[in-house]
Amino acid sequence: FKKVMLVLAEYYKKDTDYVENRIDWINELRNDEKSLSLKEHQKTLMESFDILNTILNFNDIDYFHSSGFLCYLLTNNFLERYHHDIDLYVNVDDFQKIINVFNSDLFKVIHTCEKSSNGSNRHGYKIETSLNNIPIWLSFYKRLHNGTIYIQEYFQEENGNYFTMENYNSSICCDLSLIKTEYNGVKFTSLSLEALYLSKNGIRKKDIYDCKIMHKFVNLNKLDLLRNEIDNSWQKINGIPLVIENAITSEYKEVENNGLKFTKKRI
Repeated sequence: FKKVMLVLAEYYKKDTDYVENRIDWINELRNDEKSLSLKEHQKTLMESFDILNTILNFNDIDYFHSSGFLCYLLTNNFLERYHHDIDLYVNVDDFQKIINVFNSDLFKVIHTCEKSSNGSNRHGYKIETSLNNIPIWLSFYKRLHNGTIYIQEYFQEENGNYFTMENYNSSICCDLSLIKTEYNGVKFTSLSLEALYLSKNGIRKKDIYDCKIMHKFVNLNKLDLLRNEIDNSWQKINGIPLVIENAITSEYKEVENNGLKFTKKRI
Protein backbone atom coordinates (compact mmCIF):
# COMPACT_ATOMS: atom_id res chain seq x y z
CA PHE A 1 0.00 0.00 0.00
CA LYS A 2 2.84 2.39 0.85
CA LYS A 3 4.49 1.69 -2.51
CA VAL A 4 1.22 2.44 -4.31
CA MET A 5 0.85 5.68 -2.34
CA LEU A 6 4.37 6.74 -3.32
CA VAL A 7 3.67 6.05 -7.00
CA LEU A 8 0.49 8.13 -6.84
CA ALA A 9 2.28 10.91 -4.97
CA GLU A 10 4.90 11.01 -7.72
CA TYR A 11 2.13 11.15 -10.36
CA TYR A 12 0.30 14.04 -8.68
CA LYS A 13 3.54 15.75 -7.61
CA LYS A 14 2.10 15.94 -4.11
CA ASP A 15 2.79 14.35 -0.74
CA THR A 16 1.13 11.10 0.37
CA ASP A 17 -1.34 12.96 2.61
CA TYR A 18 -2.76 14.66 -0.48
CA VAL A 19 -3.08 11.31 -2.26
CA GLU A 20 -4.77 9.62 0.68
CA ASN A 21 -7.23 12.51 1.07
CA ARG A 22 -7.96 12.46 -2.65
CA ILE A 23 -8.72 8.72 -2.58
CA ASP A 24 -11.11 9.18 0.35
CA TRP A 25 -12.69 12.21 -1.31
CA ILE A 26 -13.29 10.45 -4.66
CA ASN A 27 -14.80 7.44 -2.91
CA GLU A 28 -17.15 9.72 -0.97
CA LEU A 29 -18.29 11.54 -4.12
CA ARG A 30 -18.62 8.33 -6.09
CA ASN A 31 -21.96 7.67 -4.38
CA ASP A 32 -23.93 5.08 -6.35
CA GLU A 33 -21.60 4.92 -9.34
CA LYS A 34 -20.26 1.37 -8.94
CA SER A 35 -20.14 0.17 -12.53
CA LEU A 36 -17.79 2.72 -14.09
CA SER A 37 -14.29 3.77 -13.18
CA LEU A 38 -13.63 7.48 -12.78
CA LYS A 39 -12.06 7.65 -16.25
CA GLU A 40 -14.97 5.75 -17.86
CA HIS A 41 -17.51 7.92 -16.07
CA GLN A 42 -15.83 11.12 -17.25
CA LYS A 43 -15.70 9.86 -20.85
CA THR A 44 -19.43 9.05 -20.73
CA LEU A 45 -20.23 12.44 -19.20
CA MET A 46 -18.38 14.42 -21.86
CA GLU A 47 -19.90 12.36 -24.68
CA SER A 48 -23.34 13.24 -23.26
CA PHE A 49 -22.32 16.89 -23.03
CA ASP A 50 -21.33 16.93 -26.73
CA ILE A 51 -24.57 15.23 -27.83
CA LEU A 52 -26.69 17.57 -25.71
CA ASN A 53 -25.03 20.74 -27.04
CA THR A 54 -25.30 19.54 -30.63
CA ILE A 55 -29.05 18.95 -30.20
CA LEU A 56 -29.63 22.27 -28.41
CA ASN A 57 -27.71 24.26 -31.01
CA PHE A 58 -29.32 22.52 -33.98
CA ASN A 59 -32.80 23.28 -32.62
CA ASP A 60 -31.96 26.91 -31.79
CA ILE A 61 -32.78 26.52 -28.09
CA ASP A 62 -31.82 29.39 -25.75
CA TYR A 63 -29.85 27.85 -22.84
CA PHE A 64 -26.79 27.98 -20.63
CA HIS A 65 -24.89 25.39 -18.61
CA SER A 66 -24.10 25.59 -14.89
CA SER A 67 -22.59 22.17 -14.09
CA GLY A 68 -19.60 21.69 -11.82
CA PHE A 69 -17.46 20.10 -14.54
CA LEU A 70 -17.38 23.49 -16.31
CA CYS A 71 -14.81 24.53 -13.69
CA TYR A 72 -12.41 22.13 -15.38
CA LEU A 73 -13.39 22.75 -19.01
CA LEU A 74 -13.10 26.53 -18.71
CA THR A 75 -9.65 26.28 -17.11
CA ASN A 76 -8.35 23.63 -19.56
CA ASN A 77 -7.97 21.13 -16.74
CA PHE A 78 -8.74 17.42 -16.80
CA LEU A 79 -11.82 16.38 -14.85
CA GLU A 80 -10.83 15.13 -11.41
CA ARG A 81 -14.06 13.85 -9.83
CA TYR A 82 -17.40 12.20 -10.46
CA HIS A 83 -20.21 14.43 -11.76
CA HIS A 84 -23.55 12.70 -11.42
CA ASP A 85 -25.70 14.97 -13.57
CA ILE A 86 -25.77 17.86 -16.03
CA ASP A 87 -27.35 21.14 -14.90
CA LEU A 88 -29.00 23.02 -17.75
CA TYR A 89 -30.89 26.33 -17.71
CA VAL A 90 -33.42 26.79 -20.53
CA ASN A 91 -35.44 29.80 -21.66
CA VAL A 92 -39.00 28.92 -20.65
CA ASP A 93 -40.17 30.17 -24.07
CA ASP A 94 -38.26 27.22 -25.58
CA PHE A 95 -39.66 24.56 -23.24
CA GLN A 96 -42.07 23.25 -25.88
CA LYS A 97 -39.04 22.74 -28.14
CA ILE A 98 -37.44 20.72 -25.36
CA ILE A 99 -40.55 18.54 -25.06
CA ASN A 100 -40.75 18.03 -28.83
CA VAL A 101 -37.05 17.29 -29.30
CA PHE A 102 -36.27 15.18 -26.25
CA ASN A 103 -39.34 12.94 -26.13
CA SER A 104 -37.86 10.36 -28.47
CA ASP A 105 -36.46 6.83 -28.58
CA LEU A 106 -33.24 7.91 -26.82
CA PHE A 107 -34.53 10.66 -24.51
CA LYS A 108 -37.48 11.32 -22.25
CA VAL A 109 -38.59 14.54 -20.53
CA ILE A 110 -39.75 13.70 -17.00
CA HIS A 111 -41.85 15.81 -14.64
CA THR A 112 -40.53 15.98 -11.06
CA CYS A 113 -42.42 17.10 -7.98
CA GLU A 114 -41.01 17.63 -4.49
CA LYS A 115 -42.45 18.93 -1.24
CA SER A 116 -41.09 22.27 -0.06
CA SER A 117 -40.60 23.22 3.57
CA ASN A 118 -43.63 25.55 3.41
CA GLY A 119 -45.94 22.73 2.31
CA SER A 120 -46.15 23.71 -1.36
CA ASN A 121 -45.02 21.43 -4.20
CA ARG A 122 -42.12 22.47 -6.39
CA HIS A 123 -42.51 21.38 -10.00
CA GLY A 124 -39.55 20.73 -12.24
CA TYR A 125 -38.27 18.67 -15.15
CA LYS A 126 -35.34 16.50 -16.07
CA ILE A 127 -34.23 14.67 -19.20
CA GLU A 128 -33.17 11.03 -19.00
CA THR A 129 -31.53 9.03 -21.76
CA SER A 130 -31.17 5.34 -22.53
CA LEU A 131 -27.55 6.04 -23.49
CA ASN A 132 -26.40 6.25 -19.85
CA ASN A 133 -27.56 6.97 -16.29
CA ILE A 134 -26.61 10.68 -16.26
CA PRO A 135 -29.75 12.84 -15.91
CA ILE A 136 -30.01 16.37 -17.30
CA TRP A 137 -31.73 18.57 -14.68
CA LEU A 138 -33.62 21.52 -16.13
CA SER A 139 -33.96 24.96 -14.61
CA PHE A 140 -35.78 27.83 -16.28
CA TYR A 141 -35.45 31.55 -16.92
CA LYS A 142 -37.34 34.31 -18.71
CA ARG A 143 -35.25 36.53 -21.00
CA LEU A 144 -36.34 40.11 -21.74
CA HIS A 145 -35.41 42.19 -24.81
CA ASN A 146 -33.33 44.59 -22.69
CA GLY A 147 -30.88 41.81 -21.81
CA THR A 148 -32.19 41.07 -18.30
CA ILE A 149 -33.01 37.55 -17.13
CA TYR A 150 -35.40 36.31 -14.45
CA ILE A 151 -34.47 32.90 -13.03
CA GLN A 152 -37.75 31.11 -12.28
CA GLU A 153 -38.92 28.29 -10.02
CA TYR A 154 -42.47 26.92 -10.14
CA PHE A 155 -44.68 25.94 -7.21
CA GLN A 156 -48.20 24.83 -6.39
CA GLU A 157 -49.88 25.57 -3.08
CA GLU A 158 -51.92 22.99 -1.18
CA ASN A 159 -55.10 24.65 -2.48
CA GLY A 160 -53.94 24.03 -6.05
CA ASN A 161 -52.92 27.61 -6.92
CA TYR A 162 -49.67 28.03 -8.85
CA PHE A 163 -47.01 30.64 -8.19
CA THR A 164 -43.56 31.52 -9.52
CA MET A 165 -40.50 32.59 -7.56
CA GLU A 166 -38.32 34.95 -9.61
CA ASN A 167 -34.74 36.13 -9.19
CA TYR A 168 -33.77 39.25 -11.14
CA ASN A 169 -30.49 39.41 -13.08
CA SER A 170 -29.63 42.78 -14.64
CA SER A 171 -28.16 43.04 -18.14
CA ILE A 172 -24.78 43.86 -16.54
CA CYS A 173 -25.06 40.78 -14.32
CA CYS A 174 -25.88 38.63 -17.38
CA ASP A 175 -22.94 40.05 -19.35
CA LEU A 176 -20.62 39.15 -16.47
CA SER A 177 -22.23 35.76 -15.83
CA LEU A 178 -22.64 34.21 -19.29
CA ILE A 179 -20.03 33.33 -21.91
CA LYS A 180 -20.03 31.56 -25.27
CA THR A 181 -17.26 29.02 -25.78
CA GLU A 182 -16.75 25.54 -27.21
CA TYR A 183 -15.61 22.05 -26.30
CA ASN A 184 -14.55 19.38 -28.78
CA GLY A 185 -15.46 21.77 -31.58
CA VAL A 186 -19.06 22.09 -30.36
CA LYS A 187 -20.18 25.56 -29.24
CA PHE A 188 -22.10 26.06 -26.00
CA THR A 189 -23.19 28.82 -23.60
CA SER A 190 -22.00 28.60 -20.02
CA LEU A 191 -21.78 30.42 -16.75
CA SER A 192 -18.50 32.32 -16.60
CA LEU A 193 -15.75 31.21 -14.24
CA GLU A 194 -16.59 34.12 -11.96
CA ALA A 195 -20.29 33.18 -11.82
CA LEU A 196 -19.40 29.53 -11.17
CA TYR A 197 -16.99 30.57 -8.43
CA LEU A 198 -19.65 32.62 -6.64
CA SER A 199 -22.29 29.89 -7.06
CA LYS A 200 -19.97 27.33 -5.46
CA ASN A 201 -18.93 29.45 -2.50
CA GLY A 202 -20.39 27.02 0.03
CA ILE A 203 -19.44 24.25 2.45
CA ARG A 204 -19.97 21.17 0.28
CA LYS A 205 -16.73 19.25 -0.27
CA LYS A 206 -17.12 19.16 -4.04
CA ASP A 207 -17.74 22.93 -4.20
CA ILE A 208 -14.70 23.68 -2.05
CA TYR A 209 -12.59 21.45 -4.29
CA ASP A 210 -13.89 23.03 -7.49
CA CYS A 211 -13.23 26.52 -6.14
CA LYS A 212 -9.62 25.56 -5.51
CA ILE A 213 -9.34 24.57 -9.17
CA MET A 214 -10.81 27.90 -10.34
CA HIS A 215 -9.23 30.26 -7.84
CA LYS A 216 -6.09 31.20 -9.77
CA PHE A 217 -8.03 31.58 -13.04
CA VAL A 218 -10.87 33.91 -12.02
CA ASN A 219 -10.68 37.59 -12.89
CA LEU A 220 -10.78 39.28 -9.47
CA ASN A 221 -12.02 42.62 -10.82
CA LYS A 222 -14.81 40.89 -12.71
CA LEU A 223 -15.56 38.82 -9.62
CA ASP A 224 -16.01 41.96 -7.49
CA LEU A 225 -18.21 43.59 -10.13
CA LEU A 226 -20.39 40.49 -10.33
CA ARG A 227 -20.61 40.14 -6.56
CA ASN A 228 -21.89 43.71 -6.29
CA GLU A 229 -24.33 43.28 -9.18
CA ILE A 230 -25.96 40.03 -8.05
CA ASP A 231 -29.41 40.33 -6.48
CA ASN A 232 -30.04 37.39 -4.16
CA SER A 233 -33.67 38.28 -3.43
CA TRP A 234 -36.62 36.31 -4.83
CA GLN A 235 -40.07 37.68 -5.61
CA LYS A 236 -43.32 35.71 -5.55
CA ILE A 237 -45.49 36.04 -8.66
CA ASN A 238 -49.00 34.60 -8.96
CA GLY A 239 -49.31 31.93 -11.64
CA ILE A 240 -46.76 30.08 -13.77
CA PRO A 241 -45.97 30.22 -17.52
CA LEU A 242 -48.71 28.61 -19.59
CA VAL A 243 -46.33 26.16 -21.28
CA ILE A 244 -45.27 24.84 -17.84
CA GLU A 245 -48.85 24.67 -16.56
CA ASN A 246 -50.00 22.77 -19.66
CA ALA A 247 -47.15 20.30 -19.28
CA ILE A 248 -47.94 19.73 -15.59
CA THR A 249 -51.65 19.28 -16.32
CA SER A 250 -50.77 16.70 -18.97
CA GLU A 251 -48.61 14.84 -16.47
CA TYR A 252 -51.36 14.89 -13.85
CA LYS A 253 -53.73 13.26 -16.33
CA GLU A 254 -51.16 10.60 -17.23
CA VAL A 255 -50.61 9.79 -13.55
CA GLU A 256 -54.35 9.62 -12.90
CA ASN A 257 -55.09 7.47 -15.93
CA ASN A 258 -52.17 5.04 -15.67
CA GLY A 259 -51.44 4.90 -11.94
CA LEU A 260 -47.94 6.31 -12.39
CA LYS A 261 -45.93 8.14 -9.74
CA PHE A 262 -44.02 11.39 -9.99
CA THR A 263 -40.25 11.27 -9.82
CA LYS A 264 -38.88 11.66 -6.30
CA LYS A 265 -37.12 14.80 -5.21
CA ARG A 266 -33.75 15.67 -6.63
CA ILE A 267 -30.69 14.45 -4.71
